[in-house]
Amino acid sequence: PLGENEFSFTGTPQALRISEFLSRPLSNDPIGEFVELVNGSPLPIPLEDVCLSDAPEIDPRKQGFPAHSFIGPNALLTLAENPKSIEGARALSFRLSSQPSALALSRSSGQSIDVYAYGHQRTGWSEGRDRAFERASFQAPNPGQPNPSLTERPHPVQLSEIIASNQSVPAAAGDQVSD
Repeated sequence: PLGENEFSFTGTPQALRISEFLSRPLSNDPIGEFVELVNGSPLPIPLEDVCLSDAPEIDPRKQGFPAHSFIGPNALLTLAENPKSIEGARALSFRLSSQPSALALSRSSGQSIDVYAYGHQRTGWSEGRDRAFERASFQAPNPGQPNPSLTERPHPVQLSEIIASNQSVPAAAGDQVSD
């Protein structure tokens, strides 16, 4: 409306990935279920030929996108049960299974773009891929934000007990001291 359209190169939908999803939100979570897509390309990608499904064998085209829809270069797009709770999010048109299933991104022709198979989901935890695209679970779901990298996650080893031997303090009656 403000002038002529300018030609712009676009990327291919093959650069899209399923970045993160939450199928079992906490009962008080205002966001609810969500699926987040990431464009790993430096170009915008048209979405009108892209479909998302959690039942790819039965209905690979559960959710499509309207004509003239794009995901920006190196950007995230969140599809949420309650899209008003996330800036820039769109509505997710189906409920995710919390049982073992798969999310599939494909072209409307049926050509696969990305598939993420998952097992049982923990309440309040999201699952997806970190910045290196390694599979990961996130205790603090972060729709609309880049996922942490492996180096940003807490160490998986947790200390539950420390036993120290202090030779400078004499043992009290009943304490066991071993050398």
